[in-house]
Amino acid sequence: MKKTENTEYTATMTGNPFLYRETRIVVKMVCAGYDDGSIREEVISRNAFQCDKKNTNLKHLAEIKLRLSLLPADFVKLIDESDAETSRLILFYALLVRYRLLREFMAELLYEKLMLMEPLLRVPEVDIWLAHKKEQDDKVATWTESTMKKVKQVLLKMAVEAGYLKKEKSDYRILNVMVPKVLTDEIQRTCDAAYRKYFLIR
Repeated sequence: MKKTENTEYTATMTGNPFLYRETRIVVKMVCAGYDDGSIREEVISRNAFQCDKKNTNLKHLAEIKLRLSLLPADFVKLIDESDAETSRLILFYALLVRYRLLREFMAELLYEKLMLMEPLLRVPEVDIWLAHKKEQDDKVATWTESTMKKVKQVLLKMAVEAGYLKKEKSDYRILNVMVPKVLTDEIQRTCDAAYRKYFLIR
């Protein structure tokens, strides 16, 4: 894997959520041999992402291209060829590399709760965890209450879309996910044991 792991906290995820459908659209074009200009043309002129605003299309396209650049080349093809569960987890891999806060959310909250045999995640626990991040990091400390709320929503939604959380009334149940061999092999190849926690592999 191209280890260009982001080590800074960023709130850009609030404007660029999971984007699974949009990523599959771009990947299909990449695998079909479209160049950057042709992909941009499809996204903008034909509104492939079905966004209301041109700038939103451009922002999502730039984010998707960045995420794909973080994956091994064969993984990009697998997003197109694999079943939905596998392709979602491959995309989730890119998100983990992209977002430090997501990595820590998975390891410090979800993984630790599973280790304590506490499979239910309560929203106030996420609030407390984020408050600690705000105390610990100067950059996070500058985030407004509105930004913190959006960050929380996106973190939860990303984990839901990857299959790790399921909404239960006002709480979330932490789920066991069968991580495909292609990802466990990649984790072993890169000797990055931390990613076992990020994928909740015990």
